[in-house]
Amino acid sequence: MQYTDSDEPFDMFLYRQDANTGEEFRYHLAKNIKPGSWVLVNYVAPPAFMSAVFLNQASIYCTKAGTTDQWAFGDNEYMSKLSVSGMFLPVNNEKRLVQSYCLLPKDGQLQYARMFFYPDRVR
Repeated sequence: MQYTDSDEPFDMFLYRQDANTGEEFRYHLAKNIKPGSWVLVNYVAPPAFMSAVFLNQASIYCTKAGTTDQWAFGDNEYMSKLSVSGMFLPVNNEKRLVQSYCLLPKDGQLQYARMFFYPDRVR
């Protein structure tokens, strides 16, 4: 995670809201992340994010440590939120999958780069 404007720790979690019921779902990926550090997430899809359909409706939120409603980067939603559509995160109990991403708040939005290409992850 590369961010040089602040050294305040932040939390990163998956978030989606059910379109029918309005129910909110959160799954913490990592807490108290120090900007400029590597983060290892041991992720196994929880029920609220288990299908590709659910994941395509989800985003990664980065918020100030210990909060769920204070954006981490520049107090800006677009610099602190990223759609997971296209990241091909594990679904339906997939295991033993290592994916490396570099996240970077840049040009007014949170961006990611896949560190390695996994042809079997293209859906």
